[in-house]
Amino acid sequence: MNLSDFICLEAALRAAAIAQFAVAILNLFLVRIMKWKPDLDRAPLLIREVFHIHVIFISITLSIFAVLTWRFVHEIASAANPLAIWLATAIGTFWIARSVMQWLHYSSRILEKRMSAVFGSAERRPTEHLANDELVGRDSVEPAAVLSASEAARTRLLSRRGEPLFYASWDNVLFIHYETEPDELQCCIPYPLDLYDGRAFVSLVAFTMRGMRPRFGGSLGALLFKPIATHHFLNVRTYVRHRGEAAIYFMREWLSNRMAALLGPRSFGLPYQFGKIEYRNDFEQAWSGRVETSGGAFSYCARLTTNEFGNSAAGSLDEFLQHVAAKVEIVTDDLIRATESWWRDAGYVGANYSPGVKVWMGWPHQIEPGRTG
Repeated sequence: MNLSDFICLEAALRAAAIAQFAVAILNLFLVRIMKWKPDLDRAPLLIREVFHIHVIFISITLSIFAVLTWRFVHEIASAANPLAIWLATAIGTFWIARSVMQWLHYSSRILEKRMSAVFGSAERRPTEHLANDELVGRDSVEPAAVLSASEAARTRLLSRRGEPLFYASWDNVLFIHYETEPDELQCCIPYPLDLYDGRAFVSLVAFTMRGMRPRFGGSLGALLFKPIATHHFLNVRTYVRHRGEAAIYFMREWLSNRMAALLGPRSFGLPYQFGKIEYRNDFEQAWSGRVETSGGAFSYCARLTTNEFGNSAAGSLDEFLQHVAAKVEIVTDDLIRATESWWRDAGYVGANYSPGVKVWMGWPHQIEPGRTG
């Protein structure tokens, strides 16, 4: 590398540094001092395109800066000892990786904005235009909640710093409902039951979780969570109340990912167990699912057609259970029979279906069990 190369390299580094400094000052002035919060969804098309070009420019500048820095430091270190060469290589590699991940993050955000503009965002649609699968009051879902209790819970979740912790999608959710004796079920649950006309229900929920990722970290966070991001679930839940609010209590959960089954109980206190799970979902044919563990098996066949979707009648059991009706036949249930004593008096009452929901998952918080007496 001759003197002219060093002069060009120094000029490029100086230009990149000035550009980054100017962007930082502009961001500090607009966002921190002027309290400016851009609403790109409502901005004119020209402004949105200029913003996207600006973001891409920042990413490219960062990438050029990283590559030039790596070359510059590596060239200087080559005349020194081997330790300096390794150190320079590590620093340069870090900067290049950081720039690439930031570019991927910006690109994904831009793509997300463009897709939302084409297909529409669920959060911006009026309540009367929400699909049935988005009207889920008991789960913290990403689309706007429609029930006052759900809205209050959503607001409370977002009021906590760092919430939500994870994003994910629950696809092809099948709810299989059983009615059981309230007193018998209450003996197994540390919270007061949420009853419907004095009746207690337990739901078996079969679904596939996809794309679980942390809220922070962008593409790098999603990449780190990829080994546990997608897998099948079967959980056993019942409906309870805590401090006057409707809630869900998980009694058992089986999932098809060994790593997630190992991490869940230790990190979040969830009753995870590993199971071999296979789901076949086809609107044109009968659906089927099977869960196998060392303690038994559970399998079912179901049928659902798209023209069965509609709003649940006010005050109905479907409204209480929050989903669209489906037809299900239980083939094997010895896995569930081995769970708790509530199963002895349980009777199948029906099933419900949701094509899928966007789910928020928050940090775990310890709460005191409610009084059941």
